Amino acid sequence: MLHRIKLYHGISLTALISVLFFIFYCLLYLPTGLLAGFFLLSLNLALVDHRIHLSFKQELSLFVIGWIFQFAGHGVFEKKRPALMDNLVQSLVLAPYFIMFEFLFKIGCMPQLKANLEHDLEVKQKDLENSRNKNE
Repeated sequence: MLHRIKLYHGISLTALISVLFFIFYCLLYLPTGLLAGFFLLSLNLALVDHRIHLSFKQELSLFVIGWIFQFAGHGVFEKKRPALMDNLVQSLVLAPYFIMFEFLFKIGCMPQLKANLEHDLEVKQKDLENSRNKNE
């Protein structure tokens, strides 16, 4: 839907947001930032060249269905409210990046990074448990 909004010299709002995401992702971690940038650029080019063409009604339907799945998934499976309620940047900017990492880890990419992240998570969980036990 945002690709329909044209800014300066016909540049779409989607293109601008994609460039900002790309820069942010590269600042976080360059290899995956470049991969995300390639993906975002490809999607933008497909939209501009009309290789992906959906009517506004179809786009709106997908948007609404996506949010329904988001809230239903959190409510049914995680039993927690979505992060959107806590942090808009985390939900709208970092969540797609997180999903890309999950996909890359699933297909066996960056095993050392995955191991490091899992180790850090275990340490943080233990620290959290220890601090809870001290407060009781």
